[in-house]
Amino acid sequence: MDINLKLLVGLKKHSPTGEPEFTMQVPQGTTVEQVLGGLGIAQERAKVVLVNGRQAQSGQPLQSGDLVVVFPPMEGG
Repeated sequence: MDINLKLLVGLKKHSPTGEPEFTMQVPQGTTVEQVLGGLGIAQERAKVVLVNGRQAQSGQPLQSGDLVVVFPPMEGG
């Protein structure tokens, strides 16, 4: 199935296309955690993950066409 990803700020380096937004094919039942792990994004680097605009848990299974947006920890002040 195809899912859409958007990697924000410093996470673009984990994109297989080199772009912050891309489509990825994954098996049915793949979880948020599995997608992040497959991209080499450690859980502590994915501070907030939204699936279709709602905060997601790492074990949440994804559905075809889902939009997954990954935010790193924010720094600064």
